[in-house]
Amino acid sequence: MTHYETLGITASATEDEIKQAYKKLAKQYHPDINKTESAAKRMAEINAAYDVLRDTKKRQAYDAEINQPKFNKFNDQFYYESPMNDFEINIDDWSLHEFNNLFRHRRKNKNYNVNYQISLEEAFYGKSQTLQVNLPNASKMVNVDIPRGVDTGSKIRLAGQGDNTFQGIPAGDLFINITVMPSKRFIRKEKDLYVVETIDAIDAILGITKVIKSIDGTSLSIKIPQGSQHGDILRIKGHGMTTLRSDIRGDLFVTISIVIPKNITTEQRLILQQYREKEPIVHK
Repeated sequence: MTHYETLGITASATEDEIKQAYKKLAKQYHPDINKTESAAKRMAEINAAYDVLRDTKKRQAYDAEINQPKFNKFNDQFYYESPMNDFEINIDDWSLHEFNNLFRHRRKNKNYNVNYQISLEEAFYGKSQTLQVNLPNASKMVNVDIPRGVDTGSKIRLAGQGDNTFQGIPAGDLFINITVMPSKRFIRKEKDLYVVETIDAIDAILGITKVIKSIDGTSLSIKIPQGSQHGDILRIKGHGMTTLRSDIRGDLFVTISIVIPKNITTEQRLILQQYREKEPIVHK
């Protein structure tokens, strides 16, 4: 299936048509909306297709790849398929010299792409994984080292691990297209992470020290100042995401969420009423 077929559009689709098709499919298959395993796999395919087709240069390269001459084996006979017409040539009738001339333009076998999903925590640490890859002419296991700090859209190239249908020329490359799935706790914005910490109204008024866990499990003590407002953001430097090819980490941003208690005791209500009457609250 081509990227165009994945998005349900034609190869002549405009940029707006590509964008509209992606938005329509995302509303149907996004993990926040559709919790099924098949939807997550479908969304990864949709993301991979959109990543290529929305970029002019990537799209041009992709079009050139899918429109190049293809060679299929059928009933132990080779046929040449031209993208420009529908004729077939039985290569059994060709001489070796003619057959070699046909392949002279091809420098190597085709590259192959595989989509792979990982969690945000796996993206933070990196991981080594053995994947089963189904190539056009074989199925094999490949070892993939996923570096820390990868993000959705990252590609890992395994040279010579792609298609090897045609002998006598180098094998194609295998590209692992990474999709980082959303985390239940953290929101990622490039190298920074965002997390929500909930406190009650009294803690917001008086201030409080809280302990939270960073993505690597480190306990972090944060001082929430008195008079904090709902939506205030505190910054903890160096406790965000890891980054590719660097030891520098992003920052962790803690968003304060204030919850008003629904049920209070009679004594607590009396204390609050006395406070309000004695010290009127001034909004600044």
